[in-house]
Amino acid sequence: MPSMLHQLLSYSPIAWLTFLCITAIASFAGRGWGIIAGHVAVAFAVLGFDVQWVQSEIAESDWSGTPDQDIVFLVGVAIRVVLVNAALLPVAILFRRLSLRWRPRPSQPVA
Repeated sequence: MPSMLHQLLSYSPIAWLTFLCITAIASFAGRGWGIIAGHVAVAFAVLGFDVQWVQSEIAESDWSGTPDQDIVFLVGVAIRVVLVNAALLPVAILFRRLSLRWRPRPSQPVA
């Protein structure tokens, strides 16, 4: 389990703030479908951060160039996407409930 926690802590506070904002805004604005859209957007953000991280590692001069690591990278990204989205699920549920509470009420009854 400490390894899984380490995966969550590997992102910077700015990245986590980005994930939280995407999830909160999508869940509040889009309600039910917004939760799904927010998690898909976070998945793409995680993929982008991980691709940037791998490219920076490859650009270093001491990289050995180990081949055939593509499937390992994809499995790792999939695990990180699931972990990050699972951690953000309570935020999505909270903002979904807030959107229901703050929904504008019609002032006149519908006939």
